[in-house]
Amino acid sequence: MPQEWNNDGKYGPERYIEAHVVREMEKYYKIEWLALLLAMAGDIIVSWVLPLFYKNYSCAKMSISALGNPQSPVRVPFNIWMFLEGVLFR
Repeated sequence: MPQEWNNDGKYGPERYIEAHVVREMEKYYKIEWLALLLAMAGDIIVSWVLPLFYKNYSCAKMSISALGNPQSPVRVPFNIWMFLEGVLFR
């Protein structure tokens, strides 16, 4: 741990703590990128798989929000995914 004054007039230990916090944050950046990739891949997969269970749904003509419609047979898994995606995207 540095115990001397730095050129900018700040004492060493504060700088050490600052560097330690930055290193700790770098660990979370990798997790955040993985969550982002999972959310993006999941969005594509869900939008292609759930319509297979919804008879009159057309990916070309209808919006994805129709899958979460109260009359949709896939509304529960779709709404659960939308919640999880919101958590992953934060």
